[in-house]
Amino acid sequence: YKSWIAEMSSTQRGFVPFNIDAEIENFINEPQQRSGWFSSAPKESDLLTSLNRAAVRSEGYSSIEEKLIKSVAIGTKEFLDKKFSLK
Repeated sequence: YKSWIAEMSSTQRGFVPFNIDAEIENFINEPQQRSGWFSSAPKESDLLTSLNRAAVRSEGYSSIEEKLIKSVAIGTKEFLDKKFSLK
């Protein structure tokens, strides 16, 4: 373990999850929130809104199970497209 920490301290790291110069209680660095895809957490209410819209729009399915699976697929895709600008 100590040799691994010593090696980490002698290299230039782009990913720095540990503060190797700190005491053990401050050893793990807090993640820094940056801009981009993960700059904010998706809201559950946005996902539920997308799922509800897909369920209301869905018609002509042969069973409730088919409606559920397709509504979840469509609603989830809509949510991800909107949240992460996938289109």
